[in-house]
Amino acid sequence: MWSPALIKTQEPIEALASNTVLWVKFPAEDFKKVLLNYGFADGAANDYVEMFATLDTGLLFEDIQKTKPKIEGTSIEEFAITWAAAYR
Repeated sequence: MWSPALIKTQEPIEALASNTVLWVKFPAEDFKKVLLNYGFADGAANDYVEMFATLDTGLLFEDIQKTKPKIEGTSIEEFAITWAAAYR
């Protein structure tokens, strides 16, 4: 786990760049147990497990890869104006 002190340095970036960080997969059941232990409702935990499973298999982005929609950016200034108007 990264500590706040590490985040202020290049250490996490250097570790990622050096390929020394291992990707560890956890079984879906274990992930759900962790979510439930953190207070997630059963339905919400199921949704998160499903979402990450679709990320892992590539299914989540399958349509984007097939259709290749044009994605246009929004500047932070445009977002701030829209967000502020919605919450006034």
